[in-house]
Amino acid sequence: YEDPYFTCAPGFRKAIAEGQAGQPLTVAFRLVDSDCQPIPGGIVDIWACNATGHYAGYSFSPDDSPPMVRAILFGHIEPDLEARFCRGALKTDKDGIVEFDTVYPGFYYGQPIHIHMKAHVAGKNLLTSQANLPEEVNKRIMQITPYSDPRPITRSTKSAGFPIMRIHERGERLLATLDLVVPT
Repeated sequence: YEDPYFTCAPGFRKAIAEGQAGQPLTVAFRLVDSDCQPIPGGIVDIWACNATGHYAGYSFSPDDSPPMVRAILFGHIEPDLEARFCRGALKTDKDGIVEFDTVYPGFYYGQPIHIHMKAHVAGKNLLTSQANLPEEVNKRIMQITPYSDPRPITRSTKSAGFPIMRIHERGERLLATLDLVVPT
């Protein structure tokens, strides 16, 4: 399930923050098969909200219940805005790795802090999921502006069974990593 905020990435690009405020973050995925062998030439597509919980392309308020029911009943919700920040797609390198430069995502109504992804190999979508960010890092990030700006809702800290990304310090930029295992 890709969530109601999916829309195709605006082309292949590593820098996807598009001037959004927030903690600089590099998101790195390693695409591997069920034997943990890297998959070069696969496509990884990611999308996440910005620091204030807004998704590019959609005017929905992050403080209101997301239009999940609408998406389930009527299918994909078309974007109503032109912006495409915090969205991107790249081909994996010879080691099966892609890296995106973005900002640490914020939160929206009822959801833990997370990043969505799709993995395509040989033209087939083999994985659509999300990964949460670790709560110990989230607590620290939520103390800085614009994450700390007052909101009428609180964020969820429940992982809902999704994998949790590893966070590493990389100077002023954080690095979030995760292996994406796809059936081959």
